[in-house]
Order: sequence, then structure tokens, then C-alpha cells
Amino acid sequence: MVYRRTERAERVRAAARARILSAARKLIRIQGVEGTTIQHIVAEAGSSVGNLYFYFRNKEALLLAVIAEIFGLIWRVGEEEMAAVSEGPGRMVVLQHVNVIAAYEHPDLAELVLSDRFDSVVSFIETVQQLRFKTLLSENVPGLDDDELDLVVAAWAGVARNALLQHLRGRCDVDFLAMARFISRWNLTASGLLPAEVKRALSAAEDLDFDRIAASLRQLPWESGAD
Repeated sequence: MVYRRTERAERVRAAARARILSAARKLIRIQGVEGTTIQHIVAEAGSSVGNLYFYFRNKEALLLAVIAEIFGLIWRVGEEEMAAVSEGPGRMVVLQHVNVIAAYEHPDLAELVLSDRFDSVVSFIETVQQLRFKTLLSENVPGLDDDELDLVVAAWAGVARNALLQHLRGRCDVDFLAMARFISRWNLTASGLLPAEVKRALSAAEDLDFDRIAASLRQLPWESGAD
């Protein structure tokens, strides 16, 4: 007899997985990854260890699912803001501003993602996230050498990561706007744009509604009380 999943069964599975994700997100946010156990998560979700392992291979896979969900929402905000800007380097500036605001709004999440503490998170960023960034760079920054594009992506990400970590660890006290402009200016200059082109690209962020963007990012399922 062939087993067929019914629509109702799929809804039940989706709801069970969502409860586990929500519980993991809440506990990791409050207790940290190391302080959160599988037993804690299933108790919070009203589930069982066996049920959790049906959906997630281990705790790190569950962490990755949490991170992937949140990153998807951040990208959605970034894509909405970029859509209002003409194609070109200005779109990279707008995206960088959104990413920096997200890091400033959720510093504990940013520290978790940027610190390279978990191999699966690093792998996710290097494959999925950097692939998306590579596509955006190739579409919006003219003159990049295709043979060096992977290096450009790695260098851009490295500047952003290290600059943000310096801020998060209290070694660089600048506001989000100065941080976003610095990362954008540094990387666009390194990508071969002339000073006038960099200045024009930076101007794309002048009309951004930073309060609205910050408010959207505060709705991420990481904020205290979001669950």
C-alpha cells in the first residue's frame, strides 16, 4: 500500500516543525546556543526528542534552520529597498545599509552569525548568502573581472564582517550610518570605482527611511517577546 501524505497531515507536520523552530529560536535568544539543549527545546515546544529528530538532524541543523529563516527575512527587506533604486552600485550601498541596521538592531544575533562559531552557519553564509551577493555584484558593479568575482565577494564580506565585529565587541564606537557608509565606500573603491562613482553610489542611501527599515527589522522573529 502506497502511503500518501494528505493536506491535513502536511499542515500538522508544518505546524509541529514551526513550534520546534519557534521554541529553539526563543531559547537560543535567551539562553545562548551552548545553554540550550534538545531537552529544553522539546519541553518548550511541547514535543518529543524523537519528533525533533524527525525534522532536524541535530541541534546545529536546528540552529541553521533558525538562522536561514531570519536571513531570508532580512534579504526580503533588502530586496524591497533595492527595488526602489536604479540598477548599479547604489543597490549594493542600499543592501549594505539594511544589513548594518539589522546587525545594530540585533547585536546578539549578529555576533552569533559573524563569529564563525558554528561550521553549518559558516557553510550556509558561504554558499547561499555569498552566491546571492555574487549575483548582485555582477549585476550592479560594472567592470568586475569574472575570474576574480569570488575573491571580490569574499573580500567585501570580510570587510563587513570584521568592521561589524569590531563594533559589536566595543572596539569601534560608530553609529550605523557611519558604519554602512564606510563599508560601502571601502568596498566600492576596492572594486575599482572612481571617487565620483563611489560618491554617486553612496547618494542612493540618502532617501532611505532608516526609521522604517529599523522598524521592519525589529519584527524579525528574534526580538524579545516575538514568540
